[in-house]
Amino acid sequence: MRSMSGMFSGIKQLESRLKSLDELDFEALKEKAVCLLKYNQQLENIISKLRKQENDVPKVTKPFIFDRYKKRHIALKLSYLGWNYCGLVPQGCLALTVMDRIFDALEKSKLIENRNECDFSVCGRTDRGVSGMCQVVSLVSRSLIARGVGVIEDSGPCISERQDVPDEEMDYVSALNKNLPRDIRVLAWSPVSPDFSARFMCCKRSYEYYFPESGLDIKSMIDAGNRLVGVHDFRNFCASRIEKDTVTFIREIFEVVVSDVDSCDHHSKLCRISISASGFLYHQIRFVMSILFMVGRGYESPSVVDDMLDLSKTPAKPQYQLAAGKSLNSITTL
Repeated sequence: MRSMSGMFSGIKQLESRLKSLDELDFEALKEKAVCLLKYNQQLENIISKLRKQENDVPKVTKPFIFDRYKKRHIALKLSYLGWNYCGLVPQGCLALTVMDRIFDALEKSKLIENRNECDFSVCGRTDRGVSGMCQVVSLVSRSLIARGVGVIEDSGPCISERQDVPDEEMDYVSALNKNLPRDIRVLAWSPVSPDFSARFMCCKRSYEYYFPESGLDIKSMIDAGNRLVGVHDFRNFCASRIEKDTVTFIREIFEVVVSDVDSCDHHSKLCRISISASGFLYHQIRFVMSILFMVGRGYESPSVVDDMLDLSKTPAKPQYQLAAGKSLNSITTL
């Protein structure tokens, strides 16, 4: 009843104000409107000053205490477009890489305390501009639970010292994707054993390279690609820059498959070459594609692959151009 009476009282006051305004002439109404505008501007200035004062006050954030949580060995499955990045792994300079973004997200999500001490490992490296559709990395992350696969028992507090220990693990996928750019996505995660390494426990890596047919001799390219299958010394198909942990040039290529890709553009035919192997040397895929393109254009015969694999015939790597990286995708790592 009180609320109803208050409402009727307010209505009567409004009616009284409207009646008083009706009695004013144009000049009086104009003068009153100007006064209201000035008053409104004064209020806006006061509010603006108050907001500025609030922003100037430094916000005190409590430090996150990682010791309150257990640590856990996990693996993440990633997908990313590499066109805007200088490769996957950090370069130790100002060049922005995919993993720089991922480490930033891990730190913002409070999943790791130090990026140099999280036992990070990546299945396969990709170069500048190269994308990855199914990349796998492993690391040690903060965990909510006290027991489970990959949980480090001697990390964090004892179970008796913790209260309200959850039964389910945190949603690593959502936590990271909220802090990642749109061209990098975490697709899934899994707990792994302490001895798991994304790099050394991967037994198969696959890449796909897309290119327009553009008058290429596809049959000759297939012939040349099949000659790569098997265990060979690929030193003539990789960059001259050798990584410090490269102890051998011998790799096994499982298959080289050339296929057509459905395209909405009927004027040009798009092709794809899929290469699967136990592992790859630095820039190996792009140098292989350079040779296959030379064969497809008729500059070389398919037998050039045999000659380059035979170190007695080709003891040193010939000089030839590296194929572009933006058409290359790392597809699967198993």
